[in-house]
Amino acid sequence: MAIGPAGLQSRVLGSELRKLAAAARRSEAAVLILNQTRIQRHRAAGGVETSAGGPGLKLYAAARIALAAAGRTVRFRIAKNSLGAAFATGDLQWIEGRHFTERP
Repeated sequence: MAIGPAGLQSRVLGSELRKLAAAARRSEAAVLILNQTRIQRHRAAGGVETSAGGPGLKLYAAARIALAAAGRTVRFRIAKNSLGAAFATGDLQWIEGRHFTERP
């Protein structure tokens, strides 16, 4: 059975994530992975968000946060959180040269 480039990438990433997770656990380090999502257009019922790497990234993540920026406002959605409540949403406002604040 031939595996396409996307399937091969997903399988290699899953293998490397196991090694990375073990090394991070041993050294008590945090790992931050940034990924870009895209919409699967070939789905019959609208588009479904997906990302490169397949389900391996979702499986190994302790927390997943989706960010969307529009000007000085950043909207966040917590997609997964193994240490607290998931599915929270909110907006943050960037104050130039200072920090983010919660938007009223």
